[in-house]
Amino acid sequence: MEYRNTPKEHMPSPAQLLYSRNLRTRIPVRSEDLKPKVYRLPEKFVRHQDTVKKYYDKRTRSLQPLREGQNIRFQKHQSGHWYAGKVKGKGPQPRSYQVRDHSGNLFTRNQVMINPSPRQSSPTPATPPTNSTLEFPQPVQIHQQIGDSTLQKTAERKAVKNLDNKITRSKR
Repeated sequence: MEYRNTPKEHMPSPAQLLYSRNLRTRIPVRSEDLKPKVYRLPEKFVRHQDTVKKYYDKRTRSLQPLREGQNIRFQKHQSGHWYAGKVKGKGPQPRSYQVRDHSGNLFTRNQVMINPSPRQSSPTPATPPTNSTLEFPQPVQIHQQIGDSTLQKTAERKAVKNLDNKITRSKR
């Protein structure tokens, strides 16, 4: 409990940041320290976050935006299974989208968990076979002359070892 009340370097403690006050513990504390007091993050911490973001953004690339109504595959959970769905619109967070699955459920997913479906060709109507005879292509046979020198080189490469007399550590 005292760990949460311990201030970090040049910052208030995690409890002070979360609850705006110190937590009550067995160690005696003044009652004024238990009253809420709003803390602002130091300017140095905010600058550090901006620097980290700048360097992260240097080595990343933006994903292609998705269109409304586009067919996609998305993960419902981080189980690795991908489900078919359609994009219904932008989500509340950056790089997030509203996605509807085949049963009508609406999900909000980050673009990392969404993959555009491969482009599908326009569906062709199924036509029943006609009475005419279907033509099947004949298999093509290729014959090639192999010289005696090639056969000798192949035979000389490496002899296969006989593995029938294999001895193990237990001599079985």
